[in-house]
Amino acid sequence: MKFTDFLRHNVFEPAGMDNIRVDDVFEIIANRAQGYQKLKNGELRNSGLADTSYKIPGGGLASTVVDLAKFAVAVENDVFVKKQTLERMSTPEKTRDGHSTGYGLGWGIAEKNGLKILVHTGGQQRVSTALYLVPERGVAVAIMSNLEEADVGALAQKIADAVLQ
Repeated sequence: MKFTDFLRHNVFEPAGMDNIRVDDVFEIIANRAQGYQKLKNGELRNSGLADTSYKIPGGGLASTVVDLAKFAVAVENDVFVKKQTLERMSTPEKTRDGHSTGYGLGWGIAEKNGLKILVHTGGQQRVSTALYLVPERGVAVAIMSNLEEADVGALAQKIADAVLQ
């Protein structure tokens, strides 16, 4: 089975992610936003085209923020893994000398106001993304930006903080 077929059958379809697909710079993808990069002088430029097909397991997909939110709902509703497995995935690993790495399996992990926070950010040419979860409260913030290196993680945190107040 091709990796993309595996993803479709085991992740995208169970989560109801209808718009996610392999990012192909040569195909017409409806509603695809042009990506930008901000120069040091503040000027915006079009992002360079990049063939991301070499890294589909770690990127290389085109999607929508709605699909990212559906992924968050699926994570929080145990669609992919059992609660116990997610708990283990969201437990920070430790170094040999016992110090927390602040990272689990795919998640940056923090605690704020006594609540566990799970975060995954990403970026490549044309995009910056963040998924910020507060599982104990059922809060998820999904952000996608067509500006390279946008600090969407900080924005997601601010939105979650406002929701939790």
